[in-house]
Amino acid sequence: MNAGADLLPCDGLSPIQLNGTAQNDSLVQWVTDGTGSLSPNANTLNATYVPTATDSIAGGVHLILTAYGTGTCGNASDALFIGVGPTRIANAGTDLNVCADGSPVQLAGNITGVSGGTWSTNGTGTFVPDANALNTQLHVPSAPDLVFQQLSFVLTTTGNMGRPRTTTRWRYTSTSHPR
Repeated sequence: MNAGADLLPCDGLSPIQLNGTAQNDSLVQWVTDGTGSLSPNANTLNATYVPTATDSIAGGVHLILTAYGTGTCGNASDALFIGVGPTRIANAGTDLNVCADGSPVQLAGNITGVSGGTWSTNGTGTFVPDANALNTQLHVPSAPDLVFQQLSFVLTTTGNMGRPRTTTRWRYTSTSHPR
């Protein structure tokens, strides 16, 4: 019997397909030290493990697959480790309608599970203090920015430990100010 190779998925909370194998067994059972669930159940050889945020905080879980032998065959167990990496979430905030008068726009993004994030835009204005600040971030629009009907802002995770980045988009719609 074999529980399969250790796994390090890129997305911390995505379901993980298990690939155990067993021969001469009457029943198999998965047991975990994590808080996730097994689908469709713990007695399915190729079940799916659905991790939880607690598994992500712990950095991973161990799973043990036991095959209960038939006839003269004894029971056998094998283990694997699933490194449930941090969940990477970028949240750029809610869309805004602002007056196109050149005033700085407050950006309020947050990042979960990694060390930071970077703002980008389709405009040409300036990020203050810089594109890597999150909650204290201001965007000072340039003259061309004031002509656009909408500016889009993208917050992208950084410090992903070799895993794909995540992004979220935010935009503000400029409205004319009263004359």
